[in-house]
Amino acid sequence: MRYTKYADRVVARHVITWCCIVVFVKLIDPIPVRNIWAYSAVSLMLWGKHILAYYFVSLYLLPMSWKVNYPLFLFLCLFSYAIYYGADYTTYHLLYPFFDIRSPVREYPARKIVADTFFQYSLVFLCATSFYLNRLHIRNLKLQNEREKLLLLKELSFFKNHFNEHITFNFLNYCYSHIHNYSKEAARAIELFSDMLRYTMNTRPDEKVPLKEEITYIHNFIRLKKILNAAVYVNYLYPKPLPSHFILPRMLVTFIENAFKHGVYNDPESPVTILLKIEKGRLEFYVKNAIVPKLTTGKPGIGLENVRQMLEYYYSDHYRLDLRSDNGQFICNLNIDLDYELTGSQQNEAPYRPTKNSRGNRQLSEPNLTAKPPSHV
Repeated sequence: MRYTKYADRVVARHVITWCCIVVFVKLIDPIPVRNIWAYSAVSLMLWGKHILAYYFVSLYLLPMSWKVNYPLFLFLCLFSYAIYYGADYTTYHLLYPFFDIRSPVREYPARKIVADTFFQYSLVFLCATSFYLNRLHIRNLKLQNEREKLLLLKELSFFKNHFNEHITFNFLNYCYSHIHNYSKEAARAIELFSDMLRYTMNTRPDEKVPLKEEITYIHNFIRLKKILNAAVYVNYLYPKPLPSHFILPRMLVTFIENAFKHGVYNDPESPVTILLKIEKGRLEFYVKNAIVPKLTTGKPGIGLENVRQMLEYYYSDHYRLDLRSDNGQFICNLNIDLDYELTGSQQNEAPYRPTKNSRGNRQLSEPNLTAKPPSHV
């Protein structure tokens, strides 16, 4: 469906461009005629040869024979020029006298018509070549992006294939069951970590997940951070009830991880602020944190750059990201159109589903989303 709309836009742009060129030429070089319909028919033939030559060269001659078969390329060039010249000669020496159209071209000798036709054909050929090379460059860029994306996915798949998920989660369940009776807090930390790890392992970077599960992941991340550190001050506001939109996984938590890694989170006077709201299908995400002076580099980290590249690839012009430092505060403003159908090869929505535990111990499951969590963590 998207390809059809894109093709329609391309055809419309070409039609409008040719119409503007024809009107411009007729305005700067008008020819007085008695029969407007006859002149229109002749003009259609003259401009038809330009248009046919342009698309023949750009869509067939260059793609099929250039750098592939040079003798065929040369033959097709001469053949197309011969047809181009034949259309000119027929128009000026047969149709103009037949319709009694007065034009100085009728008095031109055949040699001058050959020279003028060659110049016009060369100009059309150069324009068509420029169009073809531009299309070829755009196609190569898209192929390169696809190759890089496939390589990234293969590397991720390689990591997952060599990561023994079964043993890891069984080990975490074993630790949970033996620690639960001695330290509720340590058991809770293992449970949160298990849920976060399962979410990461069971999602793909190019497949959307329900936004509510991304919010739950953020919720678990903050809770785990509060367990591991004595002082963590966070203002976290998100919509209730949890929305039903979809988003790419771990797209939002990267900015929160950056705030905890490079910012101040143990100062009650300057807590990490996280605001998330949705209005008319658009996600507005805001993160602010105080900057640790010695860690100030003046440029975003690798994680933020990777997120920016993902946003650019999948959401194209349907997102806005603003990262800036202001008065010792690092501020992230992200706005995404959640109703936009992602670009690239991704078309599916694969929500995260926690797997069942194979042991008899207590299952480390996803936090309950039916209960309403507090808006402040």
